[in-house]
Amino acid sequence: PLTSLTSSRTNALLKASLSFGGALASAAEGYGEVGLPPLKPHCYLASLETVSEFAEAFVEAVGADSMFCGGNVATEEVSYDPFAVVSSSYFDLLRRNQGSPLGLVMTRLLCILDTKTPQNKEVRAARYGIEAALLELWSRAEGGGNVFGEVMLGPVVAKSVSSKVCFFTVSMQKSTDLLRKEIEKGFTFTPYLKLKMDDDLEKVKRTFELIAEISVGKDLPSNYLTIDANASWSPAFTLTFLKEVYPQYQDSIYMLEQSFPANLAELPAEDLVAWREVKVAADAVGCLLFADESFSVPSDVDFLAPYVHGVNVKLEKTGGIRQALQAITKATDRGLLLWVGIMVCSTLGSNVAAQLLPLASFGGDLDGNLLVTPDSDQFQGWFTLSPKGRISMSSDDGYGLVLKGKV
Repeated sequence: PLTSLTSSRTNALLKASLSFGGALASAAEGYGEVGLPPLKPHCYLASLETVSEFAEAFVEAVGADSMFCGGNVATEEVSYDPFAVVSSSYFDLLRRNQGSPLGLVMTRLLCILDTKTPQNKEVRAARYGIEAALLELWSRAEGGGNVFGEVMLGPVVAKSVSSKVCFFTVSMQKSTDLLRKEIEKGFTFTPYLKLKMDDDLEKVKRTFELIAEISVGKDLPSNYLTIDANASWSPAFTLTFLKEVYPQYQDSIYMLEQSFPANLAELPAEDLVAWREVKVAADAVGCLLFADESFSVPSDVDFLAPYVHGVNVKLEKTGGIRQALQAITKATDRGLLLWVGIMVCSTLGSNVAAQLLPLASFGGDLDGNLLVTPDSDQFQGWFTLSPKGRISMSSDDGYGLVLKGKV
């Protein structure tokens, strides 16, 4: 259970551990968290029940596999490559060790996850949670204090995370006083803010005026704001925003996210024409448009490219870390910019997503644990933020976290 300023929710927490001959392998534990926002058609499809059922199906499939019901690991051969879907530059350490007893076991577990469990889109979030736990388990069990980001991307790329920035999400509030408090709270963590906005033009204008007022005397960077419309704007409203609001604050705004409906691909042809015209207008004034709810998997990239300049990668939507890397490669190949986001989550969810941040074009909103109360967060060891909003990752192994108590 997690409690935030605006809501309470229950995310799914998964733990994987591994033993050989009854002895627990060194540091052989891994964790995964599945952020579970309220169900939302076309994008947020998982519930706690969905995750539980998928986890049970995975455990059942493992129990039925020959390796785990009396088989001999020493006689096994590598016949499946769980990393075939991603660039050969990723997961170098794990690839090289696939033929070891540990590697054979972990490869088989990922094979079962990939081929012996349901594949429908409703279970993508659950699949991600189990995969995250298994990959951290494997990384840590290899020994040597492996930091997961370095295992995944390589040390050089992983360390480039310090060049990226983290945004704090400011949700819509019932009063100006509450909004002011949230904005001021955000500035205590980072100079970068992500503002949730609906299609009330006067309220949008007042929010920007409030931001300008609060910002007086602050040494703020350019592009320190992003606007999240949460699929609530129309083409006409977006065009009005680009004409009446954006020009006044364009030096402060990095991008506008998801102004269009989540089911953009299902809209009639005339609506799609209108949204393509929005992109033309955005290009004319230099406003970047990003997709969030409309983007999940690599196959979404080709459709979205005419409507956006970038995509928001969230692990629960892609269905896993490897699938996210695959989507990132596809988006980059199409010339799209990358943002890394999260659901409301604990320190665990934030840290797992942060492993992808080096691949972002500018940054992301990895503030999940800043939005929940400390007593509802079971982990500690979050990456640190500098006063300039830059991230420094933990040097501890795996995702760099410590469990506060028993799960």
